[in-house]
Amino acid sequence: MPVLLAFFRGFLDRHPVFAPSTTPIYSNAAFQILAYALENVANNKSFSSIISDKILKPLHMDGTSISQPKNASVGAIPGNVPRTGWDTDAGDEAP
Repeated sequence: MPVLLAFFRGFLDRHPVFAPSTTPIYSNAAFQILAYALENVANNKSFSSIISDKILKPLHMDGTSISQPKNASVGAIPGNVPRTGWDTDAGDEAP
């Protein structure tokens, strides 16, 4: 629970990149809030477990994960590209 509170405290200090309903935009924060909501509904089961159990395993998506694969050469972004940040796991972005 402290990480959840830290996330929302930090979230309130952020300013929107665009005004609401003006343009489509990808939002890490929106996906993190979705993860918190799913974890709460699933009796605090982890987001990665929910995705794995409800989507990846039933669809036999054995090569798919929500984290960087241990063997980066099998990922959608090859492991030999210059470091650009795509492979950084920021957790829930709480301080």
